[in-house]
Amino acid sequence: MSLLATSMLCLGLHGAPSVPAPAPAALVQDEDKAFLELERQFDDVAMAWRKELREVRKADDSAAEQAVLARNPVKDFFPRFAALAESGSARAAFWMATRVEDVETDVEKIQAQKQSLFAHAIRGLGATDAAAEVLKALKKKKESKLLGAPALEAFLLDLATATKDIEVGSGARLARGKSLLERAQTTEEREQAVQALEELVKSAPESKAAKVVEGVIYEYRNLVVGCVAPDFDTQDVDGASFKLSDYRGKVVLVDFWGFW
Repeated sequence: MSLLATSMLCLGLHGAPSVPAPAPAALVQDEDKAFLELERQFDDVAMAWRKELREVRKADDSAAEQAVLARNPVKDFFPRFAALAESGSARAAFWMATRVEDVETDVEKIQAQKQSLFAHAIRGLGATDAAAEVLKALKKKKESKLLGAPALEAFLLDLATATKDIEVGSGARLARGKSLLERAQTTEEREQAVQALEELVKSAPESKAAKVVEGVIYEYRNLVVGCVAPDFDTQDVDGASFKLSDYRGKVVLVDFWGFW
């Protein structure tokens, strides 16, 4: 069993599931039906809850607002989705993974549960049409912060490996490369991240993600603190031409502005 699965078993909080083996194929359809029915029930309750929350906020009643917030329906439904996840439902695990912070406040416990649940979700959904939805969730800044960058990058690579969708796979690799670049501390780490992005272009040259990689690489190689600013030609207010490099060695303030 993986370290992530072990951490979840040790926590045992809010009915959070361990990471079970994939369900037998014969059970998947029934589990999907059960998940969709439970999700429908949740959506109905959540819709009414959100309406009530909007009303108390309009009334500017902070006490009432806190009371409504305390009745977040995720708390009531979380154990019910956990039961489905424990039976092997990757859809239920994914539902829980994006809502752990609604039922738990301890940061370390949130991270451990999210890591275990996303591992379950990617293993079960990575090769399905739901992979795009999983990628969309992983790309949110909230998930990056709560999962931790190393775990996020590992999940993005797992998803890219599992999916059969070129756009999802290349999108996951692009998100991983950007994350690696953002937290790179040394030239070696930066070049490793750039190499990962270059491999994306080689593996999926026609993908949407590949088309933005060139700009990403250029930015991190040329537009970071300590780099020489890219040279350019322009004209002053009198029409005289000059280049930025004409002022090399001097303090230069470049003010970009325009009208839209």
